[in-house]
Amino acid sequence: MKKKIIIIFVGISLISIIYLVYASKPKTIVLEVPISSEPNKINLLLKYPNEDQQVITFPNTALSFRFDAPVNNNDILVTIKPNILIDTYTSKDGLILYLRPKFKWIYNTNYQITIRGVGISVERSFTPLNPSDSIEVFNENPQN
Repeated sequence: MKKKIIIIFVGISLISIIYLVYASKPKTIVLEVPISSEPNKINLLLKYPNEDQQVITFPNTALSFRFDAPVNNNDILVTIKPNILIDTYTSKDGLILYLRPKFKWIYNTNYQITIRGVGISVERSFTPLNPSDSIEVFNENPQN
């Protein structure tokens, strides 16, 4: 009879120990947070050149776009029509995106530039003007 009581006592003790081990494990709580379909919008603050038609002395001048939050150069897509090969890079703080032609902008060509990324949507047209086209020539001896 003592043997049966000891076996029952050991069995109950084992069950109690197993219960205590499982009960003492930390509980994992899953919170469902709705994901917005509209990510945080990144706003364009400044652009250079700031006009759609701009006289540029050097045809390999980089265009720059300053945003109100950092952008990751690897997470954006830049499209330019007509197609031109460009290098894109950002400032150290990621607030300025630069677009530099690998060769040069073609004067008097209207470029349509689109920049897309998470929270970014920028469309701009840009026409580089030749400085020699805008310089007025003054004749020292005008003939009136």
